[in-house]
Amino acid sequence: MATTTRKQELMDKISEVHDMEQMGPAWQWEACGVHGLDKCTVCGLKHHWYRNGQNSPDTDEWSDFHGNRLSLAEAARRPCD
Repeated sequence: MATTTRKQELMDKISEVHDMEQMGPAWQWEACGVHGLDKCTVCGLKHHWYRNGQNSPDTDEWSDFHGNRLSLAEAARRPCD
């Protein structure tokens, strides 16, 4: 039986509450990686993500409509209004 990590639980909660949509294409990052931006079409919650970079670990950055940085837990607690 697979276990779900706390991070995955919080990401799933965001997906359930928010209408996240990819904004444009994913871009190349550090030769072999990609990065992109997902944004809630209702409240403007933003998720910048980076995957498989050559010199950097996978990263997720969250921010609100005003550009204030949020932790994953803060993003998961935000209502969609």
